[in-house]
Amino acid sequence: MRIAGDKVQITYVRGSQVNTTYLTAQKKHPKDHELIAPIEFDTPPRYYIYGGILFVPLTNNLLYMMDRNPLDV
Repeated sequence: MRIAGDKVQITYVRGSQVNTTYLTAQKKHPKDHELIAPIEFDTPPRYYIYGGILFVPLTNNLLYMMDRNPLDV
């Protein structure tokens, strides 16, 4: 777990080169939960598969499926 102000090491691959950078953890803004897509009914989920990895947007539907309260994220 990180707290605001901690440095977080991020390693990523771009091209065929492995890069490392550091980001500073920030406090969560009180309205950040509004960035999560609302619950949707009767719509298929959006997803993207790249190189065998499944990417899905963070939505309230996904959080509720994982038994998570969206406001705790």
